[in-house]
Amino acid sequence: MSRANPNGASQPDVPLSIAIPTEAEVRAADLEQEDAAVREAQAAQREARIREAAYDEAQRRGFLPGHEQQDWLEAERKVDRGDLEPSGPAKRGVP
Repeated sequence: MSRANPNGASQPDVPLSIAIPTEAEVRAADLEQEDAAVREAQAAQREARIREAAYDEAQRRGFLPGHEQQDWLEAERKVDRGDLEPSGPAKRGVP
């Protein structure tokens, strides 16, 4: 069936209902975005801790070349186990 538009031209019937998300659906989508942002921030923080731990290990060895991957993997293990000593300014005695 067709209907006339204001100009008098015929248009096919088109459903006028638009799916409006429920409040619960909107909240669920918001939570998913928040969760993704939190996971991204946690991943960035983890990588920064790994980078610093790998640097500290290389520094401890006098920056001898050829151990970069080993340093990184060991740093990952330390970060994931929570076996890191304090680092950054506090480690160096800076308040």
